[in-house]
Amino acid sequence: MTKITICGGEVEIRHAIVDEIDAIKRLFDRHKRELGFVVNAALENSISRNELLVAITEFGEVVGAVHYRHRKDGQTTLYSIVVDGAYRLRAVGRALLHELKHEASRKGQQSIHLKCPVELEANKFYEAEHFSLIAMDSGKHRPLNIWCLPLNQSVAGSNPAEVTF
Repeated sequence: MTKITICGGEVEIRHAIVDEIDAIKRLFDRHKRELGFVVNAALENSISRNELLVAITEFGEVVGAVHYRHRKDGQTTLYSIVVDGAYRLRAVGRALLHELKHEASRKGQQSIHLKCPVELEANKFYEAEHFSLIAMDSGKHRPLNIWCLPLNQSVAGSNPAEVTF
């Protein structure tokens, strides 16, 4: 998996393990306003399918996570991505997304899709990461932007551990 250096310390991006479920859930719960409610069962299911990546400090602290699903139709759906406030704007989110892109390309997926509430700053992140705004949805509780990132299959041969952020 990928390792990045932040302020002299290492953060590793890798698949989550069951022992980390409580820390991951706490991180998601701290961001309920942005993400909505994420249930333990969904996270456990994703861990069992290797579809939950985490950012872990050298001290074992979960500081970021990306929850997603590789669909059979070639689309990867990004359900949520979260980075602890103390680690925002330090390339953790970018490293999580890059690892997801690499994994999706390696699996032959054609695109990554996601929905994001229109009022969130995260929309700027997706735009900066070359997602295209393809539609808007009224959503259940608030309007949502629908983003798509076509995947370049040549990414599959690159080594994400060598990427500089």
